[in-house]
This record gives sequence, C-alpha cells and structure tokens, in this order.
Amino acid sequence: MISKRVAPAIGIVIGVVALVAMACSQPDVKAPASTDGPGSNVTAPVSIGETTGPPASSPPPVMVSRIDTINLNVCNWMHAINACFTDGQPPAGIPLGEYTGLFQMAREHLERFGIRWESVKILDVEKVDWGDASLGNPEPGMMYAQVITPGFKMSLAADGGTYIFHTSMDRVVFVGQPWRVDIRGFVTAVQRTDARNSGNLAFGRTIGSILVEGAIEDDTAFDKARIRVTDKTRIFQQERGERQAVTFDSINIGKVSAKVEVQFTIGPVAESYPIQATAAEIVILSQSSGGVPPGTDADVTERDKAEIVRLSLQWALVDKKIPDYRLYFAQMENIVLSTENIEAGVFSQIPGVNLTLLQTEEIQRKADGEGDFLYLRLLQLEVSNTEAKVSLDSTWAVGKDSQEIHHAGYARCDAEYHRDSGEWEINETLCVVR
Repeated sequence: MISKRVAPAIGIVIGVVALVAMACSQPDVKAPASTDGPGSNVTAPVSIGETTGPPASSPPPVMVSRIDTINLNVCNWMHAINACFTDGQPPAGIPLGEYTGLFQMAREHLERFGIRWESVKILDVEKVDWGDASLGNPEPGMMYAQVITPGFKMSLAADGGTYIFHTSMDRVVFVGQPWRVDIRGFVTAVQRTDARNSGNLAFGRTIGSILVEGAIEDDTAFDKARIRVTDKTRIFQQERGERQAVTFDSINIGKVSAKVEVQFTIGPVAESYPIQATAAEIVILSQSSGGVPPGTDADVTERDKAEIVRLSLQWALVDKKIPDYRLYFAQMENIVLSTENIEAGVFSQIPGVNLTLLQTEEIQRKADGEGDFLYLRLLQLEVSNTEAKVSLDSTWAVGKDSQEIHHAGYARCDAEYHRDSGEWEINETLCVVR
C-alpha cells in the first residue's frame, strides 16, 4: 500500500517522464517551400536541436612556459649562464657560486656609469690572494689591514670596452681599463677650483679642468677636448719610460707647455666641439719651455694674455663692475691677486689700483697673520688667435684661527673677448654672486 504522502510525488515524476517522451517522439519540423513570388518573406523555422550555421570552434589553449620568454643570448645566471661569458662558457676549476654575487655587484657598478647591464660579460676571472685589504689598488693617504685577502681579478667586457675589477669575497673595487690614449696634445688652458660636487660623483669631486689640443693620430680619437679633472684622476709624470705620481699643480701653461696623454673615464662623452669628458688618467709626457705648441694659435703671445688680464682687472676694479665692489674693494688700500693660472710675465699694474700678486701659500700666511680678507683669482684664462675667455673670481682668504663666517663677497665673473683690427674688445660678461 502506498502512503498518501508518497502518492503525489510519484505522480509528478510520471508526468515529467511522459512530457520528455512526447518531446523526443515529435518528428522534425521541416520548412515549407517558400513561395516563388516576388517579395516573399517566408523564413523557414528552425527545428529543435538544429543550429543556423557550422558549430563554433575555438583553438586549443597554448601553454607558455616562463623559459620560453628568456633570451638565451642575454646573460642570465639561472637560465643562460653561458651567455655571461665572452667565450660562451665559464672557466674550469672555479666554482660559479664563488663569484656570481661579485659579478652582479660589478655589473651594478658599471650601470651607474651609463653602461647597459645586459651588455656586460665576463672576459676573464682568476683567483688571487691580495697582499692586504686594498685588493691591489691602494689609494693615497689610506691605511689598509695587512692581512692576506682572498678574492678575484675580474675582467669584464661591455659595448666594446674592457673593465677591470679587483674583489675580495664580498666587495668589488673598480681598478680601471687597459691603458689607451683618447687624446694626445698640449695643455692650452688650466682651470683650478676647490673640490666640489659636480658632474657624476662616481668619478670624484671636481678639482679643475684642462683644455688639450693636438691632432688625431693612429692611436687617438680626438684632437681637442675640455677635460674635467677630479680628486680620483690619476696623474703621472713620465720620464725615461718610468711614471711617477704627481699632483694637478704639476700641469702648467704659459711659458712652460705640458704635453699630455689622457684616458677618459668609462661611459659616454659630451658630443660637442671640443668634446667634454672626465679624465681617468693623465700622463705628462714633457714640459717644454719656449716655442708654440703644435696645433695652437701661433699668433698668440704673452702680450695678448697680459692685455686680456689687464682688461679684465680694469673692468672689475676701475670700472667697478665686480659685485660688492663698494662694500669691500673700495675700502682696500691694497688688493691681492692670486698667481693661480697666470704667470708673472702677464701681470702689470693698473693705474689707480694697488695690486699685489701672491702665491696661494703666501695668501694663506697673510690671512693667518693679519686676519681674513677678500682677494681675486683667475680661474680661467684661455686666449686664442681671435677669441679669449676669462673667469675672475673673488673669494675669502680665511685665517687658521678665524671664527668668522662670510656670507657675502663671493662672486664669479665670466668675460669673453674678441680681437678686432688687432685690438682686444670685450663681448659680454656675466657675474654670479655665490
């Protein structure tokens, strides 16, 4: 006997089954023939289970592995290790794990100089036991732990250049590049400045600049360059095939001309003329007296330089154009001019102005003994056949025991001159209060 509660449910199930059976037993409904008359608008109905076109199909999904996105020609320590070496394979006998991190540090160092990291490859790597913590590259004035320091000498190649690093097991030191000569010629202008932050500080603090003029030779690339000198620039005097380290002050102009070879730092140079670059190394080949250096203007004489100096001082002190003239210089009975960048032969007194020419050490002794005072110096003196450039600077000489803080009086004036009918005339000036 079926209970009263179950009976209705059974009836519903039987009804659903009957409806499904009726639907499945219906014959296909065919489309009636369309009329042949014009304007017929009869559309054939679509039968159940039928579609109006071919079944849609989609392409099978493509599985992309991460390894498929890696360029095997670009150095990748995980997936393209051989691409990290110029000869296509790592050197035998040295475990990769000992220098992989050091290589990455060296690549990051080169990237700061504008070298693309993906272009850097290992040219050579060798194990070295350095004699002390300087890693074979001591800096003047530095003290190093006198302990045997294991590490590597690593030569890297990038964009056609070679870069040498010395390492311990946890730090790298950029040593430089194999010696090459970017320019060889005579120093025709020198500008000295107090060490300051300018340009790419990875190359050091600026201490001055030189203008070098020569000729393009088989082993050089440039004939004229304005070169930034920093406290990291290595400077040598070469005599009888041997090099001796010297300072920036050893480079002279004027009656004594320095012939030099210069290697630029890594990275691009400013594509102007003359080109602008930073010196990695300067070698003074000779300093000759008399004569005119090849490649410079033969008509430039000491008289021309003396005239430019006279015109500049007259403009500043007689015409009273230097900033703060009335505040400081008008009260001085005697004005000091530094010998920086000028020779005694190009200096002459100016009517109405008492000028004393002193060397840098004499200026400091005067400040130590008499107190702080403002003085003048020529930071730049460039004279060619038809043009000249001068930078006249006013600055304070501060005594060693001075407690004064000077906020005014610092100024720099840049002047340009041209020669017209044999006479020098001023073109323009620009003064900046520092």
